[in-house]
Amino acid sequence: MTQPGAAPAAASLPCQPQPPAQAHAQQQLQQHGHSKHGRGRVGTPLWQVVEEVQDEWFEEEMEEARGGNPVSMALVGQMLIQGYGCRRDLAAGRDWVAKALDTAQGKSDYAHLLGGWRALWEAAEAQPVLSRRGGRPLE
Repeated sequence: MTQPGAAPAAASLPCQPQPPAQAHAQQQLQQHGHSKHGRGRVGTPLWQVVEEVQDEWFEEEMEEARGGNPVSMALVGQMLIQGYGCRRDLAAGRDWVAKALDTAQGKSDYAHLLGGWRALWEAAEAQPVLSRRGGRPLE
């Protein structure tokens, strides 16, 4: 028995229909053992999933950088400088940032980014090393 003014017990509440996205995710789990977004990673430690996503992102940006995209060049440089999605490599990181600066120089679409890229290049050693491997530092 509930006290006056108290919320009814959960069992006595009528069933609420699931939102379509939640129903779809539940259906995916039932049919395939994972959702589309989970990529079959059920039971994988979160740090490992994050590491895999970082690695995938680094590879995607590296492909774009090699294709001549200066924004991707600068991002790859920053990722290398900070060890995000890859091993920390200050020299390679600074090289990619320098390529981004050279490629973007004189192009108005990138003018607002050049100052930040120069600052990143100049202060590469002072950039924090982002950890991976379950919180253990890269170095």
